[in-house]
Amino acid sequence: MPKTPAPKAPPRPVIAYYGGTFNPIHNGHLAVANAVLSNQLAQQVHFLPSFAPPFKHNDANLLPYETRSRFIDTAVSNISHLFLNDLEQSMPPNAQGVVTTANVIRALQKKHGNTQPIFWIAGQDALASLAQWAEPEFLIHNVHWLQAPRNHQPPVTAITLNNQSHPLHTTLINMPPVDISSSQIRSRQQNHESITDLIPSNLEGLIH
Repeated sequence: MPKTPAPKAPPRPVIAYYGGTFNPIHNGHLAVANAVLSNQLAQQVHFLPSFAPPFKHNDANLLPYETRSRFIDTAVSNISHLFLNDLEQSMPPNAQGVVTTANVIRALQKKHGNTQPIFWIAGQDALASLAQWAEPEFLIHNVHWLQAPRNHQPPVTAITLNNQSHPLHTTLINMPPVDISSSQIRSRQQNHESITDLIPSNLEGLIH
């Protein structure tokens, strides 16, 4: 049986959305966002911090939404074409007390008045687990994924659901692999080590 080709990329959008907990935002996040702009994959990048993240809403290390949003707003304040987007703050959680990415995509489609794929930035490690997300089939068909390389992994081009491979709408961001993580920042803080090389300079003194 011939292999189904991966869908072609739609025209460059005005906005690419960067979802995540950003707990806290760091230089790796900014490098990914700037690479999206420099590779002309979008004209703006909007950081969408998770209000009630599906996989971390009971995490004791999760900073309050307002704190994470304030850090993002400060980090991007002097960078053109990068913005904080607080959409999730106004979205009601589902019965499990979380806001799913699928419902965020629906809200964005409604906001933009069309059903074209939403451009969404995600790390390769996160995208590899898409089958475990809520409503993965909806996400496969309604999102164009901008993949940030991690640890020299191969691009994720398809997701297997019910023993069937589904090709993704996806573009690999041309940039060096991102080797910074928020957990690395928290680990250094617990060990009373410097984090100045991991976070934007205007957040020094705020993240402690």
